[in-house]
Amino acid sequence: MEETQLRKARLLGGKLGKKVQSLLPENETTMGSISRLMSLDQLEKEIGKESGRWVFDACRGIDYEEVKATLKVLPKSITVSLVRMMWNTANRIEIVTEHCFDHSNIYL
Repeated sequence: MEETQLRKARLLGGKLGKKVQSLLPENETTMGSISRLMSLDQLEKEIGKESGRWVFDACRGIDYEEVKATLKVLPKSITVSLVRMMWNTANRIEIVTEHCFDHSNIYL
């Protein structure tokens, strides 16, 4: 969380994020900044009990929201057509395999 920009975090890109950012020193712009510089009491006092608790937990990587299944295809998924197109030669298979391996962290 130390490197995650506050305004890039889920639900902190709008008004709530602006308010939280205004509570931090100008050069502090990450989720880690919140966890280092602000207490739960400070957050609850400034942005309300519920929002304060949520931000306090979120900047520490804690999220109690239930994981929901999705029927949509991931936008960065590898398409079958790409694999079929590249499947012609052993050299191309190696290229596709390396590409998949290099980008596997995006899909996990």
